[in-house]
Formats: sequence, C-alpha cells, structure tokens
Amino acid sequence: TDEYKIDFKEFLDRFGIFHETQNGNIVVSEVDIPSHEVLGYYLKEAYYFETGTSNYGVKTVALCPIIYRQADYESQTVRYPLFWIVYDELRPYTLRMPIMTSSLNNTMTGTIDDFFRMKHYDGEIYKATNPRNLAISQYTSTPEEMKAEQERVEQQLRDFEERLWKGDTDTTRVLPYRQKQRAGGSTTMRNRRY
Repeated sequence: TDEYKIDFKEFLDRFGIFHETQNGNIVVSEVDIPSHEVLGYYLKEAYYFETGTSNYGVKTVALCPIIYRQADYESQTVRYPLFWIVYDELRPYTLRMPIMTSSLNNTMTGTIDDFFRMKHYDGEIYKATNPRNLAISQYTSTPEEMKAEQERVEQQLRDFEERLWKGDTDTTRVLPYRQKQRAGGSTTMRNRRY
C-alpha cells in the first residue's frame, strides 16, 4: 500500500548507495548497487490448503533482501533488511533467471522461481502470525527458548500436514461380507470421515 512505500532517494542515502539526478530522475549505475553485500533474504510464506483440489502447499508471498555490513568501529557484522517486495511482482523476472540446482550435475538447471516454489532454501522461522504481531525474539528471552519456539512452530506445520493425509485407511475396518448388521446403523459406513 502507499503508506508503506519508501522514498527512493532517502533509501539510497540511508544505505550509502551512490546516485545521480539526471533530468529529474534518480539514476543508479549497476556498479553502485551493493548486490555483493546481499547475503540473505527474509521470506514471508503462506501455508495453504485448497479444499476443492486437496492441494496443500507453501507460497512465497514477499521477499526482503538483507545486506551484511561491518558496523562502524566494530568487528561484528550487522544485518540490514532493505525493503519488502511482493513476490508476484518479482515473478516475471525470477522465471527467467536460471540457476544450477545441483553442484554435482551441471545439467540440472532451474529458475529462481523453481528455487522458491520448491522450497530448496533453508532457513529459520523468525516470526509467525500472532495476536501481538511480535517476532519470536521479542517474546522469548534466551537463544534456547527462541530455538525451542522455532522448532515448535515447525512441528506444528509438519503435524498439520500429516493430519491432512491421515484418515480413512487408518481407522476403517473392512467387515466380513456375512457379518450381521448391528442395530442402529450401517456397518459399511462406520468410521468413515467426510
């Protein structure tokens, strides 16, 4: 939305990205874009289940590049999230960006879109939807608590998916053909879920 749009010139100045103004337009040369400092991304994902098709999956909703820089007078590297962009706006470009999907077999190729769609990335959950809109680090007090909470959220997602596909075959008993029907219901419909 417009309220979350950032001022481009202010953004460039904040991160020390050289730019010029030509004919009223801000121009950034490719060599001045600090892409070599972008060493990670934040992803916003949505887990979904479509009841009509029984399709369960994960969709990348938004992406935030993170630059890693040395803080002034410190030896520690600091992460700076740059901006969020809706993934659907990037998708036309990610579909055309080839990558090697195997370091052992260079004939296995794909696109950046495949990389995100097939979840070939590895990462940690740092925030999940919650009533107070807090990151996990904001409501845990130690690294151990944070790791335990991340694992709990991941386990919740795995359990949800597992429960989707568990069902009739585990609980339905096939009754012998000649068994008498019990009073009060059909033996062939017992223990089925719809």
